[in-house]
Amino acid sequence: MLGYAQVLKIVREFFLARTVLEVVTPSIGKYPCGDTNTHSLQLINGQFLRTSPEHEMKKLIVSCGQDIYQLGVVFRDEPVLSDLHMQDFIMCEWYRLGYTTDRLIKEVVDLLKQVTFLWPPEELSFYQLLQRSFGVWLEDASPETLMNLARELGLVDAKGARPEQVLDFLYASATRQLPQESITVVRYFPESLANQSCVLPHAPHLCDRFELFIGRVEIANGARELRDAALYTERLKKYNPSVAIDAELVALMPRLPDMSGVALGISRLQYLYNIKNTTL
Repeated sequence: MLGYAQVLKIVREFFLARTVLEVVTPSIGKYPCGDTNTHSLQLINGQFLRTSPEHEMKKLIVSCGQDIYQLGVVFRDEPVLSDLHMQDFIMCEWYRLGYTTDRLIKEVVDLLKQVTFLWPPEELSFYQLLQRSFGVWLEDASPETLMNLARELGLVDAKGARPEQVLDFLYASATRQLPQESITVVRYFPESLANQSCVLPHAPHLCDRFELFIGRVEIANGARELRDAALYTERLKKYNPSVAIDAELVALMPRLPDMSGVALGISRLQYLYNIKNTTL
């Protein structure tokens, strides 16, 4: 594939210069993904293909205690919508000990500059983005208000949707309205969409999580990583109760260092690399 080898070379040189260790972890595991709206492919033996190397990398960090990254294929049980939305794709995921999300966002942008053209990034909170798109502040909105707005936008089966599903639908609709020639960093998601991110100390209904878009394409998804095993278990039981909990990860969570991590789509990065190099 045009640009694939070049992009991997750029990524590896980027992390080598920063003394971040490349690792390899298993692609098959006993537990499905626990993140909201991300679904695992199950094998006939009952095990699951990874949607991300996150759990295994966190277990590795507990034993090695250093910054690590991984390049590898991940899998999603989702419909194939386009060349940028596949069931299997290459991901780069990395974890930086002692990093805030501010510092990690800067590092993501520094890596992207090596690959493609960039505009000055604009930062918005989750609710600022929704306000820009829909003209109303929704942070304190009732479930009924959110549902009514979602119905106006054509949410299918809105009657049976949970509040966090409605919020996620509104967010997806808002990101489809982002300017094409732009870099947007969306931050501070509602706690119901926190996945494995920390809550903000001054606003526990929000989490320290971000997504970075080039135009309307999501390129990276990162967070200050959660170390509270009880809170993680509580979230899973509340927002994704049908998913089996990774007991090994839960046991190790209190031993995780303070750190931030991010996943970046290499296949999408390759697409942008090709655009850059065909317009030069």
